[in-house]
Formats: sequence, structure tokens, C-alpha cells
Amino acid sequence: SVAANLVAPVLGIENGNCNESPSRRLSPIKETSSGGRSSEREDVLERLRLDFKPTPTKRRAPPDSAYSRATPSDTSKFLLRVDDVVVLISPDPAFAHAKPRKAVFVDIGSEFADDTTTRDALSFLMQRGLDISATCKDAHVGIEGYATNNTIKIEWKAERDTARVLRKITQADRSECYRKLSHHVLVWSGKYNGPRYHGSENPLFLARGVVRRSPRELFDMLWDSDRTGEYNNFSLGRSDTLVINDSISSKGETGAKVIKSETRVPFAGITVTLTALMHGMKLKEGNNEGYVIVSRSLSSGMAGCHVGSSKRVENNEKNEILLGVNIMRPVPGHPELCDLMSVSQVRSSMVPQFLAYRIGMMGLEDFFNNVRKQ
Repeated sequence: SVAANLVAPVLGIENGNCNESPSRRLSPIKETSSGGRSSEREDVLERLRLDFKPTPTKRRAPPDSAYSRATPSDTSKFLLRVDDVVVLISPDPAFAHAKPRKAVFVDIGSEFADDTTTRDALSFLMQRGLDISATCKDAHVGIEGYATNNTIKIEWKAERDTARVLRKITQADRSECYRKLSHHVLVWSGKYNGPRYHGSENPLFLARGVVRRSPRELFDMLWDSDRTGEYNNFSLGRSDTLVINDSISSKGETGAKVIKSETRVPFAGITVTLTALMHGMKLKEGNNEGYVIVSRSLSSGMAGCHVGSSKRVENNEKNEILLGVNIMRPVPGHPELCDLMSVSQVRSSMVPQFLAYRIGMMGLEDFFNNVRKQ
């Protein structure tokens, strides 16, 4: 589906007053009859030296810094936006009294990335995706053990025949609930009502349904760039450009990589090329084990982690995956089936708003129809 910003350091110096007056009055300096200086003058100079105490120079952390070993001329194509989560960046050692600051962009590229910062950014982004999906309580009917979230404010609206099917599901037992979910796709559109951040004004879409694949089988298909055409009719290809960690492909716990994709946009007659992060993780909820994949577009600009400003980051003015989330849970008693929940939020200036809404809805439904194919 279609669901699928850095600044130079600025040093501030506050000089102390180096013309501070001595604390004691000094006797006037006298010359000897031979023209030489008296010992009294030597005493005065010594007292001046001891009494003079210049104010130490203070250095403050600049308001818009890129804390890294990168120079202002270094660039990166792997800048991950993190303005909607809290990723703290340790201050430059040159500023002894500076405090950690909230990052706007994190560089996850291999050349200038900080392992701890990258790990934090991936973890918080993953949690953000799970938290946003958890705000739609109606979409979690029949699911046990998931963590609810009441801090993120999203107004969800049931679309198509979702409200009618949902009424039947809530009155049925669990087995009947999952049977209906295997034949229907429940779809919601969402409007974010919390503190503003980049792209938050764009609509969100959430869908849920049961797929006849195990969570692991579905994860493998979505993770493999060579298999994108199996579930995305509009894909013109996808490739891995940077692998950060791929232990999950060999049954590990996590994985992260950067992909480049090319997609044909329906109704618009245009082709979109995107570079995005994909982060996968095993999901444990009670006794159940599933998988999650979150994705977000990357930006280009000055290398390093950015705080305070994104003036030196190129804006994704045309197309951007603000957030993509795919949660794959096992169906209780049927490990061969997957309870799939998908969230998408996309920003595109190339497509009119009314058409973006239509494409978002159609993209999710087509995605479910395709992953249900055997």
C-alpha cells in the first residue's frame, strides 16, 4: 500500500568582565633618584597579580545544534524524523553544563549514526505506532492483552459497512468474531486532535481483518523487498539500500533497514519514489506472540542529529510516509491464521485532498484483499 529533516552548530560565548578593579587601594608607584623602580613598585605589581581575578568564560549550548562528529559540509540521506516522540540527545562535551535536548531528526546512516540514539529512536517510533493503533478501541474487539492508550487523542470514524459488521461481531462469541473478520475488512478514518507535529493534520486510516497466513509467514512476505508485488498492485519495485539490523530474518527479535520504493499512484497518473525506514519486532502480548512493522519516510540534509530546528533538512514536499504500522497477531486456537491490523498516514502535495482520502481507503482494502490470496 502507499502507506508505506539538520542544522550546523552555533557556538555562543559570553565573555566575563576582565577589567575588574582590585579589592584594595594601592600606594602610588615611586621612582628612585637613579630612575629605577623602587621595591614598593614590585610590591604593588605582586598585589595586582594576586588581586586580579577575571570572571571565567561561560559557554552555552547553541539553540540549534547537530550533535555529532559530522561537519557542516557533511550530508546524509538517512535522517529520521522524531518530533512526535521524545528522543534525547546528549550535549556536545564542549558544553560542560548543557542538558540533554529533544531531537527533531536522528541520523540513522552508517557513517554518522550513534548506536544508542538510533536504538532509542527505533524503540520510541515502534511504541508510537502501537500507541496510535491502540487509540481505536472498537478495532480491538476480541483482542486480549493489548495495551490501551488514552494519552494520544484521535477521533476515529467507522467507514463503509464497518459499523454494521462491528455490531454483529460484538454480539458474537470469539470464534464467530474471527470468522466474520476473515470475510470482512473493518476500516476507520482518523483525525488527530493532540499537540501539532509535522504532518499531523493529515488523515489516518486503520483497518483490521483475518488473513489465512501465520503471523510469521505474513511478516516474511512484508519484510522481503522482492515480494512487494504480491500484495501491492501499484508497486514498481522495492530494494534494500541500508541494513541496520536483520536478526529478525533469522528468527531474532528485531530488524531495521532502509528501503527505496517506486509506486504508481492510482487515478493520478504519477509515479512516486520514496526512501523509508522499516523497523520490525516480535510482539508479545500475554501468551500470544506476533510481529510488528513500522515505517516512516527519511529525509536528506546536514548529517548528524538535529535539535531545536530542521532548517538544514530538505522537506519531503511532495510525498511522505508519515507513519505506517502493520500488527500481526495469531488467531487464538488457529496459529495458521493472522489477525492483521494496519495503520497508515501519508502526506502528498501531488494529490488533491479528496483524492488522497479515496486513495487511502482503497489502498488499505486492496492490501487486505491481496495478502488474503494464497
